[in-house]
Amino acid sequence: MPKAGIKKFGLLIDQCLSPELAKMAMSRGITSVYVGHMKKLYGKTDQQIARYALRNEMTLVTNNMVDFQKIYQKKELHPGLIFITWVDDDFMNLETQMIMFEVALHNIDRDELIQEALEIQMEEDDGDLFWVSKRYPLPL
Repeated sequence: MPKAGIKKFGLLIDQCLSPELAKMAMSRGITSVYVGHMKKLYGKTDQQIARYALRNEMTLVTNNMVDFQKIYQKKELHPGLIFITWVDDDFMNLETQMIMFEVALHNIDRDELIQEALEIQMEEDDGDLFWVSKRYPLPL
């Protein structure tokens, strides 16, 4: 897989997130596709979505960290994963997703995710919300 950059190959936004994230990435010049708008991917399994992302050299953006980490852990080479996660579903509205996605986009603007995962997690402490960003190699 050439190290040609995220802007060339793009992002695949999983259907568990808002389609507005794809629009947000496109407005920044990053090719982006929302799974829920693709007939060939809508309602498909995680394996099928991962296979599409890998075949098309797209970085997958999802909140399904457990399942996709298992799938990508077995891949020798991949264009990266972005996990947008939260501890409480009450906090995961469109505005929160967009804030967290902005953090992810800022992170990948600086450096590609080849063979890496980027996790942006929303947490709560004494009623205050904050995000934590972690970047790590995958496979570990």
